[in-house]
Amino acid sequence: MKGDIDGKNDGKMPSILNDTVHEFAPSSAELSSPATLLPSIEPCELPTTAEEYHHKYCIHNVRKRYRQKINSPSLKCRILRRLEKAFSPPKNTIERSLVSIQRVLKKRV
Repeated sequence: MKGDIDGKNDGKMPSILNDTVHEFAPSSAELSSPATLLPSIEPCELPTTAEEYHHKYCIHNVRKRYRQKINSPSLKCRILRRLEKAFSPPKNTIERSLVSIQRVLKKRV
């Protein structure tokens, strides 16, 4: 029949496809060991007590850490350097733009 790989139409899949499926099918030994199926995952450190968890994830502490990060001198220096490279206008203009950027970031928190 037209379109058959073997030239026979007996209702089965063509033998080429069967061979291919068996070639890529995992063996029973591979399926029995879960270590081969999953990559090694290293455990992360989680807070052990309720107090540690509360201290780390309490919204007030999260906001406090974020404000400290935003107000850190190193971040200000990096922003200033980047703005100077991009525009190189007088420095007081850069400082005003930095203050406006901080104001916007504080509103988002």
